[in-house]
Amino acid sequence: MNISHLIKQFKESTGGVALTPFASYCFGVGFANWLLQKNISGVDGGSDLTICIGRDPRVHGERLADSFARGAESVSGVSVLYTGITNTPSMYEYVKSSKCEAAIQITASHLPEEKNGMKFFAKGVGGLSSSNIDELIVLAQNEARGWYDMGLLPPSSGNSGVLCSKLVDFLPYYKDTLRQAIIREVGGEDDKPLAGLNIVVNPGKGSGYFFNDILDELGANVESSIHLTPDGAFPESFGVPNPEKKEMVDETRRVCEATNADIGVMFDTE
Repeated sequence: MNISHLIKQFKESTGGVALTPFASYCFGVGFANWLLQKNISGVDGGSDLTICIGRDPRVHGERLADSFARGAESVSGVSVLYTGITNTPSMYEYVKSSKCEAAIQITASHLPEEKNGMKFFAKGVGGLSSSNIDELIVLAQNEARGWYDMGLLPPSSGNSGVLCSKLVDFLPYYKDTLRQAIIREVGGEDDKPLAGLNIVVNPGKGSGYFFNDILDELGANVESSIHLTPDGAFPESFGVPNPEKKEMVDETRRVCEATNADIGVMFDTE
């Protein structure tokens, strides 16, 4: 089923404006042009400006990532890397560490399943400000107007897949930055500073599942962690992961009490 039709079905009962593949394509063009206007260039000066795209597990995120990538790469001098499912802070880290010049996370955080959105980062800028977003919206609107005037829609890859310059796995790098940060904060020279701690991780089948691996590698007992497999349908009783939601808090607390855990850690979708 076309994703715009799928989103429309949800929106008929909730109201609001859907983020469609067409809109995502236009934002891809707009973001690429915005970066070029701000003179944000490739790492080697003459190389392409690189945008990294990640997403949360929502089922329509891949289609939106594909459309965004196609739009961005339609702009000369811009290439796109697709990371797949990841969390928002990792995208900022990839820009900070010069793995790319800009990044976007496709996510609606703890909002309902049918919603989606975008978070933008750029070298020398960090997260885009409200005025930056206003500039970006104008550029996306200009792109949309051009397609509308032609009476056409931009190309789409179909039901799955992201057409871009390269598929990448930067997650091991990001996990290592978190691992080293924990070791640094805990202190000492032990490579397993969390040995003896019983920790329950509950990412709610969202993007934070990998944090469980980090704690395990640092020596913590995480055998009682729950909902570690990303699932954009969010089938559990508490629905979309949100640590402020009573159902998620209550379930995490019950598991912690049943396993005599020292601490429970929860994450929202992104």
